Amino acid sequence: MSELQLLVFDLDGTLVDSSGDIAASINFTRESRGLPALDIALIRSHLGDGARQLVQRCFPELTGDEAEGEELDVTLAAFREHYTEHCTDLTEAYAGVMETLERLKSRYRMAVLTNKYRAASVIILEKLGLLPFFEIVVGGDGPCLKPCPEGLLSIAQTLEREPGQMVMIGDHHTDLEAGRRAGVKTIFCEYGFGIRGEESPDAVIAQFSDLSSVLPELSGTGSDQFHR
Repeated sequence: MSELQLLVFDLDGTLVDSSGDIAASINFTRESRGLPALDIALIRSHLGDGARQLVQRCFPELTGDEAEGEELDVTLAAFREHYTEHCTDLTEAYAGVMETLERLKSRYRMAVLTNKYRAASVIILEKLGLLPFFEIVVGGDGPCLKPCPEGLLSIAQTLEREPGQMVMIGDHHTDLEAGRRAGVKTIFCEYGFGIRGEESPDAVIAQFSDLSSVLPELSGTGSDQFHR
């Protein structure tokens, strides 16, 4: 069994609860087009697959060519503009995130892999004081979002670690599938707003601070060695 050395975190629903700001920007964009606001629970259920998919799901009024073409692009741009300006109005780190990352930083290298576009991701991490914990932040700006394993494999290559030395930590089945396809262990965060789907993670945590006990078990060592 390879000892874990690199932790890769999802952002929304894993490190931070961003659902309030996302819902506010979706509803601002809807209302600016004369459409009624959506319930936050419905919007939350559409999260996890990136901004383009989110807008498609939250604007069912866009049909046919509109749902894929220029009208979608215009709506997506309007959402992103508002969200980038307001992405930290309500967003907070989950309980125990700062303290747990502080404990983990001397034992593991850490990165973020999110389907959220990188600009907003960095703004959120910086505002909440979390950015210094992570060597790399990979956003969903390219064509291969999770569950594509490419992001994990790219992080592994950049930080010179093997997939067997890594774990993907997230609240959505796309996180788990990406980990499985990359040959990476996975931890499911059941406190987030995603779903596990048909995936079988290596561990499940009910709160972020549970990582302190779960990670040594997955690694099979319990060592405090500094992994650099």
